[in-house]
Amino acid sequence: MEKTIKSRQIKTGKKPFTGKGKTRAALAGNIKRLRIKKKITQSNLAKMVGVSVQMIKMVEWKKMWMSERTLEATASALGTKVYLLLKH
Repeated sequence: MEKTIKSRQIKTGKKPFTGKGKTRAALAGNIKRLRIKKKITQSNLAKMVGVSVQMIKMVEWKKMWMSERTLEATASALGTKVYLLLKH
């Protein structure tokens, strides 16, 4: 995925979106809210998505952003759409 981001950056001349501010807070809150509503632990969500538990924790703490592929996998695991995870 790293190569894709770099190649996209070179082609567009723009840095990849890092989800700062309200969007990062919305993502963190929506993942946590849906995960708890569906009674899914951070550990189980991490296994379903194919990432580490630490990554799920960091996203929920607003310390880390997810790649597009991970966002899609997370939305699928939580039974929702990506745009709803990002909704403020």
